Amino acid sequence: MTTEHSRLADTLTDEEKQQITQQHGKPRHVTYWETRQHINDFITKSLDDTKELPDDLDQLLTELSDISPKWLLHHYDPKTKQIAHSINYEQFLKAIQQKLPLIFTPQYKNGILYTGKHWEEYDSKREAKEVIKTACIDEIETVKLYSKLPNPILSKIYSYVQAGMTKEQPVQFDKKNYANFANGTLDLATNKMHPHNKDDYITKLLPINYEDSDQGGLVYEYAKHLLGDEVQTLSEWFGYMFFNDMATMNNIVFIQGTGGNGKSTLLHTLSQAFGQYAGGYSISQLDGRDGDRFLDELSRKQVNIIAESDPYITENGLNLIKKLTGGDPVGANPKGKKPYTFINTAKFIVSANYNLPAIENEPEFRRRFVLLHAGAPAISTMDNPKAFKDKYSMEKMLKELPKFVSYSIKQAKRAMANKELTILPETKARTEEWLQSTDYVQHFTDMYIVPIEGLYGASRPYLLDRFNEFLDVEADDRMTAQEFTQAMNKKGFEFEITPRYGKSVDNELIDDYSKAKRNRLKNFGYKD
Repeated sequence: MTTEHSRLADTLTDEEKQQITQQHGKPRHVTYWETRQHINDFITKSLDDTKELPDDLDQLLTELSDISPKWLLHHYDPKTKQIAHSINYEQFLKAIQQKLPLIFTPQYKNGILYTGKHWEEYDSKREAKEVIKTACIDEIETVKLYSKLPNPILSKIYSYVQAGMTKEQPVQFDKKNYANFANGTLDLATNKMHPHNKDDYITKLLPINYEDSDQGGLVYEYAKHLLGDEVQTLSEWFGYMFFNDMATMNNIVFIQGTGGNGKSTLLHTLSQAFGQYAGGYSISQLDGRDGDRFLDELSRKQVNIIAESDPYITENGLNLIKKLTGGDPVGANPKGKKPYTFINTAKFIVSANYNLPAIENEPEFRRRFVLLHAGAPAISTMDNPKAFKDKYSMEKMLKELPKFVSYSIKQAKRAMANKELTILPETKARTEEWLQSTDYVQHFTDMYIVPIEGLYGASRPYLLDRFNEFLDVEADDRMTAQEFTQAMNKKGFEFEITPRYGKSVDNELIDDYSKAKRNRLKNFGYKD
């Protein structure tokens, strides 16, 4: 090993040395072990010739360190009369941290890894630890040292690095208004694109490219065909779905129209912009027996686009809507996980034919609910349905979806500046009429509940059966006794808890007047 060689090595950076090694066609580990063998041979020759170590041994060790990882230390072992190595654990941890973009936070306790385009959480901490262990082995093998390290040292490396890597860091994800597309990241504040960057800390990667456009393209044309001028409202709401914001406009948009006119095609197309981050959970699913599972899934979604609305929304469902759209904490207790709360960020679009859900006519719902009218006729009734389907095929719509995304984001920014969606007068009137006309309990009482001469009238089970027949819904969607009682109480009706008899004079208006029954409706009976 020449002195000139040593001086040259001192003037090169680690990167330059690696480049030179690659240019010469030798992998790093080959260069490392060749150099180490040369030094050992030089030591052996010096001891044989002079009985002493080489004067420039320190320089030779420095030269070996220059082509070694920083975590690999070297020293002369007088027992073996050869170069020996040891591990700098702190430097080894730093090497893994630089190589493996994996962090743990209070929010992501299982670990979250940067994939090159976005950050993705692991399902379990064990899985993340296995990845760390693999990264340690890969790092050790950069100089083919794995087989030469005893198991206690390997175990110590794994334990040290896992302990250092799994410490929780105060990093907040999805804090900025960024939309992460397949071809880069859009800064929604400036409307400018930049390459994917791990320091953006974005957890979602949308499956489509972003294409800057002031026109909505084919998707806009299709939506205009369905909605007319109300396409503006849909465009603003769809664009708003890309923002990490729920407070500026906390609406739910319903699209009502005749069946077979293409509503589902439009909504399916819009869903494709979000890929795995688009859900389709109905209110009855979110509020039903498996609600915790669906809420858990919803917590990871960016949008929730429902193909068909529920025929009836329960009292608990209405309260859930308020929480989901109002920024309130929502509790979830999914099977196999610890209970937790989250703030919903998934914005809703709901498609319906003419079977709209019953919603209470409260100011809170009048403010949040928007009912758009898809007035286009059924495609099958057109003069040339094939030509229409060819023009607006799913393949063509998806190809031009990036244009509509860009157009809608710009429309959403204007709406956000005004802090409200653009809602046409006819839209407001339609929504108001819907909310006033879907109070089914009020309709039921107006049509069938009549005064009686006695004090105790029809029993609650009897009335509830008549009401569910009136609704004409599936068994799973029927109102419960508790919900029916609450709804009737709000209308000023009262049930007597203690078992009571009716009067024979009211025989035709009450059930089983001669039997003492609980929960008879005071002062009123049922007339079909």
